[in-house]
Amino acid sequence: MELLRQHCAIQEAEHLAALLRSRGIVTFISNKQTHVTGSFTTGANSVSLWVVLKNQFDDAEALINNEEHNVTTGLNEKELKTLEKQVQNFKSSTLDGLYHIVAGAVLIAIVVGGLVFGVHTWLA
Repeated sequence: MELLRQHCAIQEAEHLAALLRSRGIVTFISNKQTHVTGSFTTGANSVSLWVVLKNQFDDAEALINNEEHNVTTGLNEKELKTLEKQVQNFKSSTLDGLYHIVAGAVLIAIVVGGLVFGVHTWLA
């Protein structure tokens, strides 16, 4: 992934992302959710527009500077949808994995806490 632009307004980043996607360039906007809640609480005062596939960076830069640019590295709609589905599956599996880690840690904390309390009570 390569950083393409940083924007103060989400709308600017979304506009460019839509333009790039329409030509088959895969993008990602970071800090989107934290920017919405406000920079005071999260520290995020801008959103960043990233080009996901490094080989598309030059085309993305050229397209932003000239909307008539002929993109040579663009993906077709089927390829875009496949990649987007893979990203969604990855995000979902990552969240599931994180849930299991947190649930396991909580369970271990409860068991250890119970053992410490039980031993402390037994010794007292």
